[in-house]
Formats: sequence, structure tokens, C-alpha cells
Amino acid sequence: AISPDDIWVVSTTNDSPYWHWDGVSWSEVQAPQYPGATAVSRHGGLEAAGPCEVWAVGSLTPGPDLPSQTLVERLTASPVPCSSPADCDDGLFCNGQEQCIAQTCEPGTPPCTGTTCDEDLDVCNDCTPGAVEINDALDNQDCLDDPGHGLVDEISGSSGFFDPLDKAHLSWPAQEFATEYAVARADTPDMLDGCRRELATASFLRDPDIPRPGQAFFYVIQARQPNAGSWGVDSRRSERHPQCE
Repeated sequence: AISPDDIWVVSTTNDSPYWHWDGVSWSEVQAPQYPGATAVSRHGGLEAAGPCEVWAVGSLTPGPDLPSQTLVERLTASPVPCSSPADCDDGLFCNGQEQCIAQTCEPGTPPCTGTTCDEDLDVCNDCTPGAVEINDALDNQDCLDDPGHGLVDEISGSSGFFDPLDKAHLSWPAQEFATEYAVARADTPDMLDGCRRELATASFLRDPDIPRPGQAFFYVIQARQPNAGSWGVDSRRSERHPQCE
């Protein structure tokens, strides 16, 4: 895929193996023909090098009783005529501004090199994708698509009862520089009913309580010292604030 509205796939049929998605619908793209060939496969790999260039790798049997050969196939689009850059503009930011050169549309140069690109806001994000949150009173996950973007010192990763030998052992990923944690437990997902809190100086604690039949306990965890972090967000991306201080 080059972009959400420029996707190429190869099918299992040999007469019309290429299909292209333009953001609205799929269209069939005819492939080169090899007269006399008894078998053609393009399933060794497919790579879209650009909006007008697609490569496929596979095998070709040129005729009866002949050995199979490696097939390398290149598709290029017909030049799009133009009189100005406006004729070439595809409306996308992240693949660069298309140009009209010698009355032919040419692809643009992606503007975001070494950073992530936000197509919705038309900006380059000068950030570190997948950064780890540490206890420093800052939002370390500053890329817009990071799960912790907009939160400060939240606990990253999964928490749970992972020790098969101790089912009361609740643990979570340790946060660098954090020296104390708060664990809130409630009887409802909104953390309102039956909420209680415990403190821990390591990234685990024991909770031997067992919920009543048909019920469950719900937990959220906060890095508390030296900097009090976020409790995380709910399924609507609203920040949690357990009422059991």
C-alpha cells in the first residue's frame, strides 16, 4: 500500500492478477501476457514503489516440458498530462506535492523524513514513535498515534495476575524512576462502586480477595512517587479519576 487510497493486490488468477483500490472501489488491472506459457505465478512478492510503479516477483513456465523461470514484472502507469501542478494534486499531504514537469504529472517528495506524518492535520510530527513512558512529569509518548499520547507518567503495558503459582499476585510493568505506585480496585468498570486503594513500592502486590460469584474486580494503577502520573483512560479515551483516595 502506498496510501489509504492507493493499494495494490495480486489475485490467484493468471488472466487479470492485479487489482487496485483507489479509496472508493477496486478496479481490475490487466497484466502482461506471455503467449505459449503454460503457467504464470506472481505470488513471490508484490511491492508498490510509488504511485506509478508496481513490481511483482514469481515464476513463469514458458512452454510444455520447459523448466520454470523466475518472473520479475513491472507495471507503470501511463503518464498523466497536465498544464499546471493543480492538475496533478491528489489532495494528500504525506506523499508530497505532485509536480507538472514537461506537461506530465510527476510524484511529489514526502515531506516528513525521519518523522511520522499526520494526514488529518497535514503536519509532520517531530516525535519518537513507541517511546517508553518514564516518571518525569512529562508526556514521553508525544506521537499523535501513540496509545499514551496526551497522558503524563501513565503506566504502559498490561497488568494482571500472571503468576500461575500465586493467583493473588497482581503485577504491572515497572516505570523507570517511579518509587511508589497506587492501585485502585473497584466492583464496577467506572471505578465508582466499592473502590479501595493500596500503595506499593514495587510493581506488584498481593490481593487475596475473591469476587463474589458472577462479579469481578476492576483495577487501575498509577505511578505515584516522585511524580503522580495518570490513571489512564477508559474505552472512550476519557481520563480516569478513581474516587477512592
